[in-house]
Amino acid sequence: SMGHIGLHLTSRDMAKFGICLLNNGVFAEQQIIPEHWLQDALTAQTKGYPAFGDYGYQFWIGTMSGQPYKLAHGHGGQQILLFPNLDTVVVFTAESKTNNWKNPRKLLEKYVLPSMS
Repeated sequence: SMGHIGLHLTSRDMAKFGICLLNNGVFAEQQIIPEHWLQDALTAQTKGYPAFGDYGYQFWIGTMSGQPYKLAHGHGGQQILLFPNLDTVVVFTAESKTNNWKNPRKLLEKYVLPSMS
């Protein structure tokens, strides 16, 4: 897999991966991802752009509605968003063959995040 395309994951699989990331690489009481590497990956390594934030190692890092987030973004708008301060993982899936995907940020800012405050 090239990382952003070619994986076939269910929404539940994406959520499990997000939970592992949110828990410093631990899932089902096992260290799956080395914590030191994950900390580097989820830290901004270079400037990004406003729609996604700065860029770590395959992850976007930013702030949305005052909440810091980490984002894994895939082809066609597949997204795993981590909101560490809310202890929350949000997953979006989409038709991966689309050329017209829309960033779900507006949905998050208008509906999801306000419901969690």
